[in-house]
Amino acid sequence: MTKFLFRLQRVLELRAQQEQTLAESLARALDREAEAREAEKSLNAVRRASSEQFAAAHSRPVTAGQMQNIGFLIEQLDEYLTIASDVAVDAAAQADAARDQLVVAHQARRTLDRLRDRQHDEWTQAASRHDQQQTDAFALTKFAMANSPLTND
Repeated sequence: MTKFLFRLQRVLELRAQQEQTLAESLARALDREAEAREAEKSLNAVRRASSEQFAAAHSRPVTAGQMQNIGFLIEQLDEYLTIASDVAVDAAAQADAARDQLVVAHQARRTLDRLRDRQHDEWTQAASRHDQQQTDAFALTKFAMANSPLTND
């Protein structure tokens, strides 16, 4: 019997390679999301500290210019915080999209794996039947020769 040959082996290899590429892409997207969340968290901490400083400035004598500067700083931090939040949301959306693509690629590769396994099982069964037929034919030939009137003389 011939060696097992899966005709879609190259397609399966390409699917596995694509799945690996998408997994790496997902890892990068998750890293970007974590970085964006960390940046947002840091800006939030700075914003809280600035707000506390602004509140503390009200309890002691400060010039109007200092109050204006702290207020301006807080406004700027609010804008940066909004931008950081948007970036984090976008990064999360990209990570979700990468995850969805990876799931689809994994399902496609897994489908081909199951097809290959099923074809290999069928090939194994066919090879086993072929071997059994060969063995039966050999045994029948031996039996026929042993019980032949021509060979009993």
